[in-house]
Amino acid sequence: MRSVRAWLDPSHGMLQVFDAVAASVDPEITITQLSFQEHEPVVIRGKAATMPGAYAFFDRLKQHNTFSSIQARSVAKMKGAAATGAEFEIVCTLLGAS
Repeated sequence: MRSVRAWLDPSHGMLQVFDAVAASVDPEITITQLSFQEHEPVVIRGKAATMPGAYAFFDRLKQHNTFSSIQARSVAKMKGAAATGAEFEIVCTLLGAS
């Protein structure tokens, strides 16, 4: 319960993370994982219908004032004979985090 309260604390920023991600996605983006660990950057993993779509999501995410830094750790074409689109992993440091 303590973890949930910490995530909901406006000074901690988890609600702002959800807001920034929700405002940045479009129908071509699927978020597969949001990782939150105390004193660690937020990691966003997902899939995009196209490679440019993954980078467009990354650019929209950078427009929010929620993060002090955002890095695309990996963006790669999906593997497999019939696979289309891209998989991505983005690492975001919360604004004000040490």
